[in-house]
Amino acid sequence: MIGCGRFCIVIIPFILSLLSILLAILACVGSTSTTTFIEDTHFIRMNFSSVALSDLFGTSSQLPATATLSDVGIKEVYSLGMWGYCSGSISSTDASHVDYTFCSKPKAMYGVNITEIISNDLNSAYTALAASITLPTDITDAQNKFNTLSKAIFITCIIGIVSTFLLLLFTLFSFCSHIWSCIASIFGVIAFLGLIVSAAGSTALFMVIRAAFNNNFDTLGIKAYLDMPFYALIWSSAMGVLLTVLFVFIGICCGTTSKYGRVKEQKYAEDQQPMMAYHPH
Repeated sequence: MIGCGRFCIVIIPFILSLLSILLAILACVGSTSTTTFIEDTHFIRMNFSSVALSDLFGTSSQLPATATLSDVGIKEVYSLGMWGYCSGSISSTDASHVDYTFCSKPKAMYGVNITEIISNDLNSAYTALAASITLPTDITDAQNKFNTLSKAIFITCIIGIVSTFLLLLFTLFSFCSHIWSCIASIFGVIAFLGLIVSAAGSTALFMVIRAAFNNNFDTLGIKAYLDMPFYALIWSSAMGVLLTVLFVFIGICCGTTSKYGRVKEQKYAEDQQPMMAYHPH
């Protein structure tokens, strides 16, 4: 019975840590590809569909009065992630879905430059408009904050993923000894701190970016939205690691793994058996 209990105390955190690392990896690799699901995992989504070109580029003789976003090459949606950005258009059949057609080359600790993103997408006939791009001060300030916070989020997320892998490894070894459980708990705490800081930081980052764009919506026409898959993944991963650490602590306090401990338990059980008295004939 004790062996079965110990098995559960070890296998449950092993499964939790395995799920946590998978969720964290999925959150981390968002914005690296247009592959289904990965393409929807970003910090924030910026909707350009309501942008007036005259507000973005000012008055320019190179900008025809009837020009549209697609004419100059600007996409309807740009989404920012840990490794870069993706761009695409709003689905014609589902307004809540984006058909991404491009993702930038993955770059560790990616720093966004909205002016550069727009400039890179301009069609060859309108490349001269890049010099005319004007962004409100609130947005440029938010962009600088993004570039600072995104580096911290990236580092803490990687620390969380690596530590969760080590937690997974040492949790498996904890079948053998409490020493492995203690080591697992240390990496578990590090993993939780890394992932919770990454989750909280990305949430704060979204609030900053959203406020900057939405407060200037009337001026520029860009609206910012939360990309739920990323936040669901990163927060679920952090909570999964927290549960794993709790189970590891329970295993340390209540479980028995050493040979000496098992022998001691067996001897105790034998001592509790009733002794048969000897009656001489």
